[in-house]
Amino acid sequence: MLIAGIVLVVVAVVLFFVRRSQQARLLDVRFTQTSTAKDLMELAKSVQEGVGHAGGVRQQVELKGTIQSETELVSEIAKLPCVYYRADVTREYEETYTETNPQTKQIERKTRRLSEVVSSNSRMVNFYVQDATGKVLVNPNGAELGRETVVDRFETQRSGGPGSIDFEGFHFTLPDSSGRGGTLGYRFHEEILPVGRPVYILGEASDASGQLIVQKPAEKGRFIISLKSEEELVRAASAAVQWTLYGAILCGIAGVVLAVIGLIRP
Repeated sequence: MLIAGIVLVVVAVVLFFVRRSQQARLLDVRFTQTSTAKDLMELAKSVQEGVGHAGGVRQQVELKGTIQSETELVSEIAKLPCVYYRADVTREYEETYTETNPQTKQIERKTRRLSEVVSSNSRMVNFYVQDATGKVLVNPNGAELGRETVVDRFETQRSGGPGSIDFEGFHFTLPDSSGRGGTLGYRFHEEILPVGRPVYILGEASDASGQLIVQKPAEKGRFIISLKSEEELVRAASAAVQWTLYGAILCGIAGVVLAVIGLIRP
């Protein structure tokens, strides 16, 4: 019981720090004032005129608009226009292993289901967030990306030549390691940040490069690119704050009680 109590106390401490992180996220999203593209462009122009050169703008901003791009990508599997995609192919297989039964002391043969990623690729490009007043460039590198899943399928049969896979126009060569175990099938999974979708962005506006761009803060700060609205993000963060508090309290109390019982009882 002592060990179980210590584990629960540790879990309570972890939940406490998770709650604090969610509180900070909630405050950033809720209390950062929404700017328009025109607001930021006028700010950058005003600061540049005041100091005589670019590089004077650096502040946390919140933007709402739609994703637009002059150099959009096409996702590998679903073939959809986007500014970010991640495509994974996972091989699921069965493997036979031996294990000693602790009761009978006999060696038993068992089968377990395992998986390995045989293909993984991701790409992203800078894009614009466009609202009714204009557009601002965004560098998504380092952001908490709210991606949309566009493919999530498990196929027991594969097509393609020896050592390769074809799936709805997506082709890749299998690595040598894919021969281990009995293959059950392949899971195809792809997530994207699609062009033309409404987007919420919280990040740092800077013109240090000579052009105004919203990006990951140079020092500390939050960088969020989400397909959810501000209201949805606030609700999710509020719920996380509430439930992690309940969890921390319950785990803390239970952990202390079990630890005390463990110390009292030999």
